[in-house]
Amino acid sequence: MVEKTTQFSLAKIRSILFNLPNLFFLLILATFRFPSKYALEMDEKLKSPSVFIAVLVLIEIAFLFNVRKAKNEKTAKGIFSVVFIFLFLWELLVSRLNLFPYVFVPAPENVFYVFIRDTRNILKGFASSMQLLALGIIGEYLGQIFHESKGRPIYLVDEMNGKRMIYKPQLVPTERNIRD
Repeated sequence: MVEKTTQFSLAKIRSILFNLPNLFFLLILATFRFPSKYALEMDEKLKSPSVFIAVLVLIEIAFLFNVRKAKNEKTAKGIFSVVFIFLFLWELLVSRLNLFPYVFVPAPENVFYVFIRDTRNILKGFASSMQLLALGIIGEYLGQIFHESKGRPIYLVDEMNGKRMIYKPQLVPTERNIRD
């Protein structure tokens, strides 16, 4: 009985460690050992890859956390495989081989470095966006309160030639409609 649980746990550990996302995680880390054509050909050098490596480690931790759940194992492996393959190709094709123009496709090291360098501006922009969103929601509520406070009915009742007529809001007669 003990052997079955040991075999199961070893099989589970093997399935968690030896899979496509982990392979591409290791390939991305291995690409940092190759020389960069990007750094040689561009005036602006590659930033330190430490921020990019930190992002990769966080993604790997999220992957390992999601793979532990038996229910989500296949889904997690599929999603994280796509993420790591994308990051591997981005690192290899842009940073190491320099196959794309810098203006359109910057190196991942430089992209993730921006988050560290401009954290204050990013947070100020986020706070401003939240203020605008809150003002819009408050304005919507004030507009609804204003329309309800007028006490207007949803429809108009009128008598014309002794006949009672009910007009829906889009069919309310105006001077222009009456003349026609």
